[in-house]
Amino acid sequence: MPRTTKRPKVFQFTFFAAFGAGIPFMTVYYKHILVKGNGEVADYLIGALIFLYSSLGILATPISGVLSDRFNIRSKILGLFSFPVAVGGFLTALPGISRMNYLSLEMRFLFVLGGVILIGLFMRPLMPIIDSETLIVLHREYGEALLYGRIRVFGSIGWIVSTVITGYVLYRAQMLFISFLLFGGLFLVLGLLALGGAEATIEKKRIPWEHLRGDETFRTFMLFIFLNSLALTSAFNFTGYFMDDIGVNYFIIGASFGLSAVPELPIMYFSERILKKLGSKKMIISGSVIESVKLLIFILIALHGKNWLFFPVQLLHGVAYSMQYCGMVNFTDSLAHPDMRTTYQSIFHLTWSFGAALGGLWASFIIKNLGSIWLIGLDSAVLLLCIPIILFIKSKYLQA
Repeated sequence: MPRTTKRPKVFQFTFFAAFGAGIPFMTVYYKHILVKGNGEVADYLIGALIFLYSSLGILATPISGVLSDRFNIRSKILGLFSFPVAVGGFLTALPGISRMNYLSLEMRFLFVLGGVILIGLFMRPLMPIIDSETLIVLHREYGEALLYGRIRVFGSIGWIVSTVITGYVLYRAQMLFISFLLFGGLFLVLGLLALGGAEATIEKKRIPWEHLRGDETFRTFMLFIFLNSLALTSAFNFTGYFMDDIGVNYFIIGASFGLSAVPELPIMYFSERILKKLGSKKMIISGSVIESVKLLIFILIALHGKNWLFFPVQLLHGVAYSMQYCGMVNFTDSLAHPDMRTTYQSIFHLTWSFGAALGGLWASFIIKNLGSIWLIGLDSAVLLLCIPIILFIKSKYLQA
C-alpha cells in the first residue's frame, strides 16, 4: 500500500491500543471502587456512568464531523480532542490509588464522573474522524474504499497487544487503576502524533445537506445500528463485570478480550474479497448471528463453571465484530456524498452512541433486578430480533 496510508495506520493502532487499555476493564474497575459502606456495589451509579459516557458523544460527534468536512481539519480535531481524553483517564484512575482509600463513595464518584465527562465528550468523535481519514485516503489512492480493512487491521493489532499486556499487568499488580493510567498515556501519544502532521491550511467547503435529507435508506439503516448497538455494547461493556461476578481473574479477562480480536486480523485484511463475495448485508447479518450465539455460550460457561472456555469462545466476538463493522462502514461510506464522508461516519457513530447510552441504563436495570446472566441472554435475543430491519433495506450497496 502507498506511503499515504501510514498515518491512518498509526492512528488506528494507537487509538485501539489506548481504548483496549481502559474500556474492557471499565465496569470491573467501577465495581471495585464504587462500593457502599456495607460492601454493596452501587450498580445504579455504574449504569449512570455508562449512560453518560455513551450519551455525551451524542453532543460532540456530529459537531466534530461537520467541522471536519466543512474546514478539512480532521487531524487538528483528532489531536486537540485526544488531550482531554487523556486527562479524563488520569482523573478516573485517581480514586483507585490505595492512598485515596479514605475517600467517601460520593467523592470517588465525583472523580470518576469528571473523567467520564471528558472521555465521553471527546473520545467518541475520534473513531469516525480516524475512519473518515482512512476512507478519504483510500478513495484518493484507489477510487474506492473496499481496502478499508487492510488499514483497520492495525487497530485490531493495537487492541490485542494492549488488552493482553494490560490484563497481565493488572493480574500481577492487583491494581485496577493502572488500566486508566495506560489509557490516558496512550491518548496523550495519539494527540501528539495527530498534531505532528496536522493540516497546514484550513479549506472551507460547502456541505450538501440536501443529499442527507433525501437519504431514506440511511435513516432506516440507523434504526438497525441503534438497536444493534444497544445490545452489543451493553453486553461488551458488562462482559468484564459478568466475568468478575463468576470469579474469572483479571488476566483471563484481559487476555480473552485481546485474543477475541485475533480472528479480526484475517477478516479485516481480506475484507475486500469478503465484501465482493458476500456484500455488506450478509456480512452484517452473519456478524449479528455469531455474536448472539457467542453470548448464549457465555451463559452455558457460567452455569457449568468452565472459565477457561472464555478464551476460545471469545474468538467468536472477533469474527462477529469484524464482519459487522466492515459491512457497516462500507455501506455507510457507499451512501455518503464525497464531501460528507466524515459527517456520515459521525452520524453512524452518533446513532451507535445513542444505543450504547441507553444500553448502559438497560444493563444496570437488568443486573440490579435479574443479574448479569440475564443481561447476556436478553442482549443475545435483541441482536437476533433487529436483523429483519437490515433484511427490509433494499439497496445495491448492500449486495455483493
